[in-house]
Amino acid sequence: MNRPKEIDGVDIEQLERVFGLLREKLPEVYKANRYFEEKTGFHNEAGTNNIVDALSHFGTLIERAEELGPEGQAEQVAHLEDHLRRSMMEAFEQTLKFSLSDASELWDIYLEEVYPLLASAGEIPGVVSLEELIAKREQIGDLLEIGRQSKRETSWEDWEEGTGALAEASEAAYALCEDLTRSIQAAKFARRSERRRLWLVAALALAFAIGILVGYLIH
Repeated sequence: MNRPKEIDGVDIEQLERVFGLLREKLPEVYKANRYFEEKTGFHNEAGTNNIVDALSHFGTLIERAEELGPEGQAEQVAHLEDHLRRSMMEAFEQTLKFSLSDASELWDIYLEEVYPLLASAGEIPGVVSLEELIAKREQIGDLLEIGRQSKRETSWEDWEEGTGALAEASEAAYALCEDLTRSIQAAKFARRSERRRLWLVAALALAFAIGILVGYLIH
């Protein structure tokens, strides 16, 4: 049986490309969008819009097949693929922006409240050193650059590599936020403990002084 060259005017190779994308890549896109929504608590409107745009190109492919011709059909499938890739990658990219925004606020608090205390004490239980935090931030920057570079490419393999880098950067950014939060809390606890220690020393000194005074008056 001869293989048909087209179905309802649509080139069979283009249909196979579309079915392959929907079968193999669309689940990755949905996974990326769920990741964004679970991490941020927001609906991923941009990701949804990209999926809608992707499917609209599929609709155009079907409805205007004869008018488009082979080159126009291939172009519609290319647009469909591009929107799916963008939805996948930008979900992680936007998640990373959310976590980096939180990390930036926590970083300022760390430098203002934690680092001076750490510099004078040398070490505080539960506080992550500034050097470790800087190393983690640089790691995030390197992964982000890999992701951005991959967006300039055109293959799914390159975009999947970039998406993986952005996903790793996002997890590292959330870990950075946890380190900063834990350090801030530990520094507050250390500060309260130090105040209590000073009050105790003062109270003991006062009690000792009163004892001496009472003993002097009795004698």
